[in-house]
Formats: sequence, structure tokens, C-alpha cells
Amino acid sequence: MNIVIAISDPLLLDVVSAFIKNEKFSIVAQIIDPNKLGSLIDFHRPDILILSTDFADHLEEDKLLEVMTQYPLPTVLIDKSDSRDHYIMSERLKHCFYLVFPFTAYTLESILHNIADDLSEVYSSNYLYNKYIFIKANNTFQKINLDNIDYLNSEGNYTNLYVGEEKYTIKYSLSRLLEKSNFSSFIRVHRNYAVHKYDIAKIDFAERFLIARGNKIPFGRTYTKQIRAVMNLIG
Repeated sequence: MNIVIAISDPLLLDVVSAFIKNEKFSIVAQIIDPNKLGSLIDFHRPDILILSTDFADHLEEDKLLEVMTQYPLPTVLIDKSDSRDHYIMSERLKHCFYLVFPFTAYTLESILHNIADDLSEVYSSNYLYNKYIFIKANNTFQKINLDNIDYLNSEGNYTNLYVGEEKYTIKYSLSRLLEKSNFSSFIRVHRNYAVHKYDIAKIDFAERFLIARGNKIPFGRTYTKQIRAVMNLIG
């Protein structure tokens, strides 16, 4: 897991850097200029941001929220003052862990491991975080909201994700993908297809197809019971 540290206080920076010893985590950059926070996050594409409140205070809160909305990283916000205002700021940031200094190395490592556990790897170059999947291609990441995926289609060990007119392919089987809690809103309706559970608008049991988000999708006999259940159909 790659970490970017944005801490203004040199002593706090030294302490935090010394605490990150686990080989699972690597510090890829230390940001000292608040105005470069967004551009350096974009350049390094870290998995985790460690941010101090003294660094954050050099930015207007709206500017900080704008950067963190554009780059929704899991963030550890470190506060030396135990300030309620800073705690409220952490509540406004998505995926933020509020941590008051001083703390032990084990406390920080535990938080980093919790974040790492939430970042589910999907093959080597893609990853899931909460309701997003980040797909890497040509050294850039495409961020896709799982709610925007119309349906999933399996081709052996590959899965196609259809978003409107766009098609994204990952080297990960449909079965394994649907085991991820992030995809709990999907239901498998065919050996090769899955759709959002509550987007099934029409079903034809005679011709064995359904309509979900305007797409005509075949469904298999073995999945009929599950489909009936999510549609509240009796019999």
C-alpha cells in the first residue's frame, strides 16, 4: 500500500515516518506545500493519505473538501490539539480516521491495516473501495461508481462491466467478483450475467429473459427462485 504524508510539523513528520515500518506500507511522497496537495496526489496515486490538521489548516476547508472529493482517498487525520473543530472536519471527509497525537506505533499500524483490509484487490492492477472500482489501463485509473454499472457479463476468467455505451474488462471471474461485499447489490441471473437486484423491470418466464435498465438479459432456470424473491413474486 502506497502512502502519501502531508504533515507540516517536522517533528510529527519524523514520528509518523518512523512508525510506518511494516513492509506492507510504503511512503511514496511527503508533501510540504498545501497548494500542491491535489496535484501530487494525482501524480503519485497513493492508496492512503496521512494528513495533519496543521497542514489542513493552511487550506480553506472548502478547498480541502474539493481536493478530497476529487481524490476520495482513505485518510488518517492527525490532530495535535484534540480540537472539536478538527474532529468535525474529519466527519466531513469521506473515509477519514481521526487520530489524536500522541499515539503509539501500534495504533497507527492498526488503522492502516483496517484501511488495507477495506481496499479489496481485484487482480493486480485494479482495486475496489467501498462503492467504487478503479480500473487501471495505460498507467491511468478509471474510477467507476458501482451503482452506474448496468450489468456484468462473464467471459471465462474475465468479467465485462457495462456502463452506458462503455465496456470495461477486468481479469477476474464473475463468481469471485460477486463474492465481494461491494457487489452485494447485484444478483446473478445467468451463468454469464448479473444485474442490480432492484433494477429488474420486466421478466418473461416463457422466453427466459428479463429487462434491467433497458437491457434485455437472458436468465437461467437455476436462478429463477432468486429472481422471484427479489421481485417479490409468489409461486
